[in-house]
Amino acid sequence: MRESYRNIQHQCVQPMDLILVARKSIANKSQQEVEADLCAIMKRRGLLESCEG
Repeated sequence: MRESYRNIQHQCVQPMDLILVARKSIANKSQQEVEADLCAIMKRRGLLESCEG
């Protein structure tokens, strides 16, 4: 999950501190799936300009 955030952090609308908490369901996901989910959530909340990673 840290790697996913590291890959998209340059797209954040402003500098921020985040606390990310993984759920058990993340265990069977690939890094690309985690990154896509994280990107979509952050975009919905207005924290990212775009979801290109």
